[in-house]
Amino acid sequence: MFETLPGGAGGTRIFDETELTDVLAAYGLPGPVPCVPASVSAAQAKLALDAVITVPGEEVEEGVFVGRVKLLDAVEAMTAAHPVRAVRIWFADANVWERTQPYVSALGLEMSLDDDAIDTLFVAADLY
Repeated sequence: MFETLPGGAGGTRIFDETELTDVLAAYGLPGPVPCVPASVSAAQAKLALDAVITVPGEEVEEGVFVGRVKLLDAVEAMTAAHPVRAVRIWFADANVWERTQPYVSALGLEMSLDDDAIDTLFVAADLY
């Protein structure tokens, strides 16, 4: 059963998130908050990490940078040298990365990523 709209209220069909953001903005409301997935595949996670540059680097000439490091490269180097063998095994062999997995939080902490940054990476990973 459908509820009746208040008198004078019109209806509209919203086709995508951009339109929803525009409609909410017209009423002074923030856009939709992306839902953080509970888990992503290891491949999705690594693709998201590969898309992030951690150190902008130094521009030595126009458009040429030295010192840029992708977050995936930094995480791989850190985990390869990690003193806890279980962390190395998990990073290399886990098929699924769960947001609540303690290794995810620990690696994030070691990479100076806060919970919001990790959530953002999970949202990005879910798009792959």
